[in-house]
Amino acid sequence: MNVYWLLPFLEGWAYEPTYKTNFKIGADKESEVFRHENTKGYFFGAIVTSDNPDMELIVNIDGKILKGSATSAYVVQATILQPITFTLIRYNTAGKYTVMYSPPKPLPFRFRIEGKLKAVGADTTVDEFRALCVLVTDPEAFIKSLKSITEAK
Repeated sequence: MNVYWLLPFLEGWAYEPTYKTNFKIGADKESEVFRHENTKGYFFGAIVTSDNPDMELIVNIDGKILKGSATSAYVVQATILQPITFTLIRYNTAGKYTVMYSPPKPLPFRFRIEGKLKAVGADTTVDEFRALCVLVTDPEAFIKSLKSITEAK
């Protein structure tokens, strides 16, 4: 069983949602949308809606770079040992594009996670960005509670 299934029964962790709305990114520029350093945790996913179908969502997990856009939805980065997909989940005639980055299981990180958006080829208006991580806030309590569950008879 994966540890993330046990989270409701564990101590020493917290949800860390990111929510940002209505901001602009200049053509071919990047904007950092979240960062957690010197901590451990899990990355559950991210979603972004903008007016640029080529805008890239870039996630750096402990030095592994994962990126994709609405027009290039594909599996990236073979060094992560599970399928990771970027999916175009909505296109409408109002010129809005939504990209969801949703790993089939939350991705663990040990040191650092960072998310950026890159406005490829054009000035971009981001209507909404959301991401969800779980951070281990108290490693000792987390491990102690995990041991109490896994060693129970």
